Formats: sequence, C-alpha cells, structure tokens
Amino acid sequence: MKYPIDREFKKIAWFKTPLNRALLPFSTFLLRMVSAWLLIYWRRLKVKRQRVKSPEWGNFTVLILSPKAETKKLPCLVYLHGGGFVFDASFCHYDLAARYALKTPCKVVFVRYKLAPKHPYPYAPEQCLASYLWARENAEKLNIDPDRIAIGGDSAGGTLTASVALMLRDRKLPLPCALMMIYPFFDGSLSSESIKKYTDTPMCNTPLLKKMLRFYLNGQDIKDCPYASPIDCKDLHELPPSYIETAEFDCLHDDGAAFAKHLSEVTLHETHGTIHGYDAVLGGEIVTDSINRRLAFLKKHFNIEDSEDENERMG
Repeated sequence: MKYPIDREFKKIAWFKTPLNRALLPFSTFLLRMVSAWLLIYWRRLKVKRQRVKSPEWGNFTVLILSPKAETKKLPCLVYLHGGGFVFDASFCHYDLAARYALKTPCKVVFVRYKLAPKHPYPYAPEQCLASYLWARENAEKLNIDPDRIAIGGDSAGGTLTASVALMLRDRKLPLPCALMMIYPFFDGSLSSESIKKYTDTPMCNTPLLKKMLRFYLNGQDIKDCPYASPIDCKDLHELPPSYIETAEFDCLHDDGAAFAKHLSEVTLHETHGTIHGYDAVLGGEIVTDSINRRLAFLKKHFNIEDSEDENERMG
C-alpha cells in the first residue's frame, strides 16, 4: 500500500529492515564500525569509553559524550538507542546523541546494552538501569548534577526508557528528572489500530515488530516479563515528566498516544507525514522542529534557560 509520506523522507521510504538471525552478528559489526567513526567529526565533543560492571547482567560499554566548551557541572541524558532490541546503534543514533549533548548542553551517557537474541529480556532493561545508577553514583567524577539526570531513547530505546523508569519506581530507587521517548513500543498485546493497519510500512511494520519481539523474548511469554510491555504496569501516573513523540505511518503510532493518556505530566507530539525512524533524515523542516521540541523539553527539566548563544551552538 502507498502512503502519503512527506517528500522529506522519500530517501528512506524504500527501506525494509533486514532481520535474519544468521546475519545479525555481521549487521552489528558493520554498524559499530561505520557509526562509531562519525563521532570523530564532532570536534566539539570529548568522547570517553567506559566499562560498566554488573555482577548479575554482565559487563558492557557506555560512551560519555561531553561538550568541550563546557567546564561547569552539567545535567546528563542517559541515552538508550533503538534497533528493535537486536541491532546496535546506527549513525543517526550517534548523530542525535551528539546534538543533544551540544545543543542542550548536557553530558550524554550513550549505553551499548547487550542485544537479543543472544541476550534476551531482561538483559537490556537491567543493563540500562545499571547505566543510570552508575551515572548517579559517579556524578562527581563525571561532573554532572545527580538531580538533573534524564533518560531517553527512540523506538526500542523508548521502550527501555519506560521500562527502566518503572523498575526504578518499583524498586524504590531514585527516579530521573524526565523521560524522553521517541516513537516507542509500549503495548505487548499488539491489538491497536495502528498495529492492524500498518503491516507494510517502511523502516518498521507489524510483521517486523513481531519478529523482533520473538528475538527479544526468546521463548518467554510477554505476560511473564513485567516490564517488556510497559503499558501493562500499574500506576503509570507516578512516572516523571515525559515527552512522547510518534510517527504517523508507523505500526507503533497508537502505543505512544495510548501510553500518554496514563501519565500525569506528559508532552505528546504527533508528527505528520512521517515514518518510523524519520529523524534519520536530518536538516528538513519536520525533523528540525521535532529536535527543537526535544531540546526544549530537556532544557525545561534540566532547568536551563534558553539563549541565543545556546541556540547557535551547532553553528
């Protein structure tokens, strides 16, 4: 079926995400090799690789992105990349993380969590939670404010953002100051209208989502995985202030809108003419507007006053 996708995104509208268990290791290797090099071009960033140790869930890597021009204590965004729980971070994830770091400004802890199906649920949410707690515990060393740490991510990273917040709440651990969730998956029942409608959309569609979930759960019943379907958790109104963004022609569109209704403090931005992963096409009017909205949300909850100097950080 053809959809009235905005011409801004025609260059990626042909793309069908390949998902083959045998090719996943090779795809992950390529993404790591190609994407990590992009950070070299962000000369206004310092990038440090750090190993985080988790006795129960294994060791993993985070990248710490710091604006070179900033020496004062900064807020922090713990960034959880998308990729359907099975793919490593892509070039656009690194690019967006760099923009958040420079334009907010803040430090970004970019989490390289272990991927399914080799490391199925709950590895990803547990390692993402460990990253957030690690950032809080090392706030002085990282020169960040422990009371101004947000968590955010796109797609599967948006799901993990909600999962981690709910785990923190239920374990009575300190919550982040804000949550930012971009075209996330929230509803494991797969019963929404957008799930039924968008079975052939580019980038993400219902058959692809079901396959990713099979890899993520790896034989487990989602009903036995309490944070894999965040909308099924109780008392969602207790979550921190949240920003949710949806894409129009996306099987996950209704997940974001439905989840937002359960939150006590939420900003819902429903983009139009867009597809899942649309912000991979930087520079256009729609993407620029969306990124500016995300930055405004982060600045508000980081208590950062906007200024012309901050607006011109990216040149």
